[in-house]
Amino acid sequence: MMEPNQINIALFVLDDDIAFLTYIDSIFREKKYINFKLFTVLDEFLAALSNNFHICVIDHFLGCGITSYDVIDCIQAKDINCYTIVMSAHADVDMIVKLLNKG
Repeated sequence: MMEPNQINIALFVLDDDIAFLTYIDSIFREKKYINFKLFTVLDEFLAALSNNFHICVIDHFLGCGITSYDVIDCIQAKDINCYTIVMSAHADVDMIVKLLNKG
């Protein structure tokens, strides 16, 4: 049961690391106020995109030359209104500035 001051959060997570997603699943499954979906495949993530979620967490490097820049372009092209968080173990200042400029 949710506390009176909590909101129901809808969260999508896109990452190519199955171990990381398994860990996220174990944490969020306990949080009854978080409705989440985990994705390892970009096409499945893009097919599920809608304005019915609040936060999108994506890995910057998704393999096959796909990066968070590409995913953010798709989110913006679909006119999805959500917060986007990009994760990376390989960040550099130029990448961070470029992502911040994307909005």
